[in-house]
This record gives sequence, C-alpha cells and structure tokens, in this order.
Amino acid sequence: MNRTFFKSFITKCPVVCYTSVLLPVLRQLCPFMLLHMKERWNYLIKVRENPSFDEDNTDSQEVLDDVIIRVMAREYMDTVKAILTSGKASDINNENSNTVDGPAALGLLGEQALADGTLSTCMVGTCLSALSWPDSPASSKACNLVELILPRLIEQGSLSPEDANSLMMTVLKAFQDMGHHEANN
Repeated sequence: MNRTFFKSFITKCPVVCYTSVLLPVLRQLCPFMLLHMKERWNYLIKVRENPSFDEDNTDSQEVLDDVIIRVMAREYMDTVKAILTSGKASDINNENSNTVDGPAALGLLGEQALADGTLSTCMVGTCLSALSWPDSPASSKACNLVELILPRLIEQGSLSPEDANSLMMTVLKAFQDMGHHEANN
C-alpha cells in the first residue's frame, strides 16, 4: 500500500494541495506507521531471541513475517523519502524521471513537513528508529534521510543540546545493533 498508493499520492499531489490535503493525511499516516513498524520489529526480534527459535527449521509464518516486515520497511522508507523530497522544481518539470541528479535535497513538501511540529517529530523519529532496524537497505535509506534532514533541523534551530545528545546516542545504538544482525553484514 505504501508503494502503490501513498508514494504515488504524495508525488502526484499538486503543490497547492499540500497544506489542505497532504499534510493532514500525513499527520495521521506517519505516527501510525512509526508505531506499527516499531511493534512489528519488536515482535520479530522477540521471536528470534526465543530459545526455541531454530534458524534452520523456521516455521513458514516466521519466515513470511520476516520478509513482509523487511519489504514494508523498505517501502515505507521510500515513502518517507518521497515526503521529504517532493515538490522540487525537477519533480514538477519531469514527474516521470527516475534518475538522480546528484544528492537529494528537501522539497517543498519536506520543508512544510519539517516545519510542522507533530509531523517533524514523527519524521525524525522514523528515520532515527530505522537506523537500528535489522534490515540493511532500510537502515541505509534512513541514514541518507537523516543526512538530508539534520542540516535543516540545525538551520531551523530546532535541535537543542539534549536533542543532539539523543541523536548521537541513537546513532551509536544503531551502530551497536547493526553489528549484531547477520543479515546486515
């Protein structure tokens, strides 16, 4: 649903509808998805840490859950990227272009999302949480998004010393966690 509906909805939404249509939808979607992703990853981690878990003889439901959460995480991080980068002049001029013209930059929708207190907190929380999700592609996408939004947060002055400390602890925790997952080698 992320890839087929929300990403298209975000990229195809006219700029004049961002504040009246898109931002209210995102204020509902983003906190829900963050909570859902945290719950699913916590469930998967608990299943894998269970002493009765045998990697060589896994139940098909456990394998299916693992695949689904990984795909969902990657697709949702693509959706977050669409939120943060939509509304640039290149998007408006060439909507069908899939090429990357250098490093990503915040688009108009990304600027508006980061200016909205609730949505900004959720977007930053999602990117920081995703750094320690046990899925390399999703974590890599999250790292790129943190690199994209961090300068903007500093520019806005919305990054307090406590927030900077929390950010650093989250990044260090992600480094520690990522080293513990074979799939991320």
